[in-house]
Amino acid sequence: MKKQILIVNDEMVMGGVARVLNNMLKYLNYEKYDIDVLILHKHGELLKDIDSRVRVLEEGTFFHVCDLSLKDALKSKKITLIIKKLYFLFLMKSGLIKNVIAQKRKSILKKKYDVEIAYKEGFCTIFTAYGDSIKKVNWVHVDYKQHNYSKHHMKLMKDALSKIDVMVTLTKQAMDSYNEVFQMQRDFFIINNFIDVEKIKKLALEPYQYPTDDFTIISIGRLHFQKAYPRIMNVIQRLKEDGLTFKVYILGDGPDKDTLYRLIKEYQIQNYVEILGFDSNPFKYIANADLFLLQSLYEGAPTVIYEALTVNTTPILSTDVSGVKEQLNNGEYGMICSNDEEGLYTSLKQILKGEIDLEHYKKTMKQYRNTNEISLKQIESIFDEA
Repeated sequence: MKKQILIVNDEMVMGGVARVLNNMLKYLNYEKYDIDVLILHKHGELLKDIDSRVRVLEEGTFFHVCDLSLKDALKSKKITLIIKKLYFLFLMKSGLIKNVIAQKRKSILKKKYDVEIAYKEGFCTIFTAYGDSIKKVNWVHVDYKQHNYSKHHMKLMKDALSKIDVMVTLTKQAMDSYNEVFQMQRDFFIINNFIDVEKIKKLALEPYQYPTDDFTIISIGRLHFQKAYPRIMNVIQRLKEDGLTFKVYILGDGPDKDTLYRLIKEYQIQNYVEILGFDSNPFKYIANADLFLLQSLYEGAPTVIYEALTVNTTPILSTDVSGVKEQLNNGEYGMICSNDEEGLYTSLKQILKGEIDLEHYKKTMKQYRNTNEISLKQIESIFDEA
């Protein structure tokens, strides 16, 4: 008899969590497991990429504000949306959300599950914790010491975590941070993100040529506070003033887009940086650039680093975020700089002046091997022991 599995996520917008969820769904054994995915706010570019063997569930509209910050609700100036978000926050703060979850689950879920995974930390954890699935799993994708999504409802989260059976995260650092923030001493499964190797390698071969002969730097990510794009604008301005020749291309979209366009104009760096927007094939941009750059403030284990390693042609420079030392084998497969403006500026200046041997990193990154098979065995062990 097949095990019944439910995976809960908040949204499917372009980003690391949604991408690796879709990757994982492609590798699961559908002869052993019936997989349902519940998207609490059913929207996003990656909805269409969910494996066709999965049954996709949705709640309706009540949980649509679960992935919306109060700041963004206020910014929208939509009275109905603001009221919904304020009411949702009241339920979270008072703890009454537990009753609402129990009620909503009865209308959404038509069967009992052997395993339920809260695939994104935060509200998904709470939704899963107060359900009746036999085994409850919480999956943590970020370093909570760097960014605590639950800081406004810690009491509720601690109570929810007491009902979770299995904890999963991407790195030991993320595990240690989570335990420290929530004052726990829990063991975690450390499971690397799934990467769709065949798809990445195929798409990386798609022809593409940057419209410049200058040194090209590609950065990929949502235009969001976490990704620290305003900080890189300061760095670009300083490198321009040093008289260095280069161009940074940013592939992505998001709430900080207008801010970035304003900074580009203010710093007069239009010839040094270009925002390309969203493209469903980011890998051709990585394959044809001179450098791949990740400048985030915080991560769990950035998916895009695994993807750049899988493309396996372009040297990598990353800020020192959680997980990246493990991914880049302590700097053997790519360069790691301090997580501040000065670290980015110094490293990029050395690269642009030819003081760092990029050919060395092109050779060493060839040693990278993906861990999909190991990750699949770990997940199946969680499912099979339910």
